[in-house]
Amino acid sequence: MKTIAIAAAAACALLAAPAVASAETSFYGSVGYTNVAVEQIDVNLGMIQARGGLALNDYIAFEAELGFGVSDDTLAGVKVEMERQYGAYVVVKAPVADRISAFGRLGYADYEIKATAGGATASGEGNAAVFGLGVEGEITEKDAVRAEFGRFGDDANVWSLSYVRRF
Repeated sequence: MKTIAIAAAAACALLAAPAVASAETSFYGSVGYTNVAVEQIDVNLGMIQARGGLALNDYIAFEAELGFGVSDDTLAGVKVEMERQYGAYVVVKAPVADRISAFGRLGYADYEIKATAGGATASGEGNAAVFGLGVEGEITEKDAVRAEFGRFGDDANVWSLSYVRRF
């Protein structure tokens, strides 16, 4: 799976090279809150996430994402925390109304979760394919608000709300 994701990212980068050279490219960043509902163990974990993106044009962008846990949950006396998460994505956008766009994201992410009980701590790392759908509404030409629902691997639903700044 990792090999397929790397090959797909490389192919996208090669196909997008001519668009990167165009004058339409722009950078953006966002910061927001993300909730991860892990179905397998029935916990909800909260993160603050920061994203940086390169918009090749009005329709295609690449994003890098980094998140740190800020809200933990408890399951049968075990405290569960999201330590960190990072990923890379391809984003496809389409305008649906004046100043409102719908988007889809597809990428790959890595994460670390920590569990603590009775003074003992264990942590685990993993990675997964991630996809999401959302909407972005412009407040001004450079500022926007973004809402998204996604799926992290086979067992986690993710929703996020963030502020976006275009540069």
